[in-house]
Amino acid sequence: MHWYSGNKTTLKKAINNGYYFSVNYAMLKSNSGRELIKLIPLERLLLETDAPFIKFNDKPFTPVDIQHIIKGLSEIFSINQINMTSILWSNFKMLIK
Repeated sequence: MHWYSGNKTTLKKAINNGYYFSVNYAMLKSNSGRELIKLIPLERLLLETDAPFIKFNDKPFTPVDIQHIIKGLSEIFSINQINMTSILWSNFKMLIK
């Protein structure tokens, strides 16, 4: 699910149905976004790389800025950035199989 911002009940249903969730920089900057992210299993997280409406340093967010999402996810889940990168890469590979 792209930029999920719904309620926790629907989130739990989507998780139970096997959905994956793309996370963007804006989600990490809001309390509600961080609270939803905490509920998503690590094996269902993906990175959102196409975020032209999200600003980072007053410029549109681009794939070059992805490390800031990885850093935020690492902080939320208390995992170092190398392990978080590995988890996200593994999730992507699993999804495209």
